[in-house]
Amino acid sequence: MPTYTPLFRVVNTVALVLIAGALLAGPGQAAPPSTELQAVTGGTFTYQGQLKRRGQPANATCAFQFSLWNAVTGGTQRGTTLNLNTVRVTQGLFTVPLNFGNPFTGEALWLQTSVRCDGEAAFTTLTPRQPLTATPYALGLVPGATVEGSANTPTLRVNNLGEGVAVHGSATNEPGVYGTSSTSNGVSGVSSGTGAAAGVYGQSTGGRGVWGRSTSGQGVYGHSISQAGVFGESQGFDGGFFRSQGASAAGVSGHNEAGGMGVFGRSASGIGVLGSSTTGYAFRADGHARQQLDKGGWAKLMVVVDYRTASPVVRCFNSQLSGSAATSVPCDIQAARIGEGYWRINVGFDVTSRFAVATAHATNPRACLPPDTTCTGLGWAQVEYDGRTIIVRTINYDGFFKDAPFTLIVY
Repeated sequence: MPTYTPLFRVVNTVALVLIAGALLAGPGQAAPPSTELQAVTGGTFTYQGQLKRRGQPANATCAFQFSLWNAVTGGTQRGTTLNLNTVRVTQGLFTVPLNFGNPFTGEALWLQTSVRCDGEAAFTTLTPRQPLTATPYALGLVPGATVEGSANTPTLRVNNLGEGVAVHGSATNEPGVYGTSSTSNGVSGVSSGTGAAAGVYGQSTGGRGVWGRSTSGQGVYGHSISQAGVFGESQGFDGGFFRSQGASAAGVSGHNEAGGMGVFGRSASGIGVLGSSTTGYAFRADGHARQQLDKGGWAKLMVVVDYRTASPVVRCFNSQLSGSAATSVPCDIQAARIGEGYWRINVGFDVTSRFAVATAHATNPRACLPPDTTCTGLGWAQVEYDGRTIIVRTINYDGFFKDAPFTLIVY
């Protein structure tokens, strides 16, 4: 009956394997396949052993059967049985490539070997089964292991050149992927693809799609050339949830250095951006507020006109202008006096479908109430629309046009 002595076992499922020549050096033993770091191809690893027949090293062509088991005797087989029919054994030594797929999840496994050489009718199962031990590189990736590095390159890099996910994390009650950093990004995602390619993509049916925390840097940082830097999707909660415990820090902060939008919100039928506060501002804009002309809710234009000044526009705001031009007099507003208490205001955009209101400022401090027709105080201002022009008439209580400063607001 043949006897079998394992010389070297390598589990090579993740990165690189070092085959050390010193482990196989000795009189009458074959040299190892390589003494350098070898790149991985799929889930294949190299297995070497020594076969003796009647106490002597075998020299024959043999058929081998290899299988993985979760116990040294009995137990349950993991994966399929590998059949290698023409393995050359020289001076008792043989080297075979084995690929069981990827049954290596940190569970202890034993390799069972059966052999049938030239002239033998049946396979002989060799005992005992041989335990599979991890290489130094694979030891760093068993469940619960820590991968540490100190270079300026990624400590762990996973590349998927196909269309699948490079890294997939899942957990029952905790985050699927959790990243922390004391000075930089907890999790950083970069995408240069098109379509729905996302730098970081998180999905949850009842919790947080993406959750990141950092003590001094970005909790979550995403960068994309053509799509969203960070994209979160949830069917029962917020697509992205950001919380800050600082008194003056923002829960969500958006900044665009190229001149575009800092924060963008869109909704198919609900609210694009919602702000709420119990004691502070629900919404505060530290800058000019702009809104498209066909939308309502915000003031599009405000102007104070005073007939007593050389330049009648004394204060103004035009939401259709950018930067300081929005509040720099005259804000692209043309105010022309047609007659006593009669003004034509060209605002620079179509106001036909807008809503405007004018308020006259009384110049006479005496109270004026009808039917006191001798009072010269202002009664009201009248507004008419004409394309880009608004007609404003200031009228006193006796029904005559009378010059007076007025405020015009367009919504």
